[in-house]
Amino acid sequence: MNKNTNRFEITDGDGYAQWFENQTVVTNGFLVESVRLMKYLRDIKGKFLAKSILLTTLLGNQVTTDDIMDNFPDLPTTFKTLVQRLDSYLQANPIMPIVENPVLPEESFNRHWDQEKYEKFKSEIHDLIAKINAAYLEEGEEESIRKWIEVFGDEFPAAQDFMEDTATTVAPYPLGDYSHAVALKWPEKPVNTVRVDAYLYTKDKKNKLRGINSDAHFGSGYAILYKAKTGVRPPFKIYWQVVNTGEHAKLQNGLRGSIFPGYSDGTKLHRWEESLFTGRHWIECFIVKDENCVARKKFFINVKNPSF
Repeated sequence: MNKNTNRFEITDGDGYAQWFENQTVVTNGFLVESVRLMKYLRDIKGKFLAKSILLTTLLGNQVTTDDIMDNFPDLPTTFKTLVQRLDSYLQANPIMPIVENPVLPEESFNRHWDQEKYEKFKSEIHDLIAKINAAYLEEGEEESIRKWIEVFGDEFPAAQDFMEDTATTVAPYPLGDYSHAVALKWPEKPVNTVRVDAYLYTKDKKNKLRGINSDAHFGSGYAILYKAKTGVRPPFKIYWQVVNTGEHAKLQNGLRGSIFPGYSDGTKLHRWEESLFTGRHWIECFIVKDENCVARKKFFINVKNPSF
């Protein structure tokens, strides 16, 4: 119900949510984080004015049908790519374009915009991408972080963590013997992909610390939440395999390696684990449909336990 016109309007909230989820899967989950960063710039830094639905749609539209997951390997790259594409789109449209609902073309999201607000938004995004590119292309880590802080401000709570997972100076630990890992029992017929995101929490699972990329380094005593997302259409079952390697895990009888369902019915898309043993370990997610493994994904971690 439109309270101003006192008339019903057709909408499709579920369809829009599914569209955004599909766009997010292509970006390895980094689309939703990029939207959050843009909303941070809007709400906290006051960089521009745009309603959430408009901002979300504009960024989501920058993920195209030609994109593949490899185009979005991490958050900084995804954020830069999407804002760069948005800037190109805005610069190519001197007159305010109509931003349609991607699942309901007869609905427009321009009702809170006008030409003056649009031109201001376009100018601010153009200035923003210049700063993002400068921070992203800076080779020195300290200088790059300083430039990211210029984008988000001194009070940005994750300025250090934002860059931490992009550093390549710390090599992964050597992978230990993994002959104890159980072999896959289903035929492999890859027809889709699955993404695994991971988040570091305090041991009691109450406080989220930060997201981590595959092969991240951190200490022992943390809880890790793994979340799987896939474009495979249900019904399907999800299975996990945790494989610890190295002498520490071997001495503590903690090698593991079995494959187990994500839940009693094999549909649970997240998994809690704990960092315990020094070494390089992995968790792997398998999507099984019609008794075939149609997608799989490994996620590595490097743990340092000070007692070993």
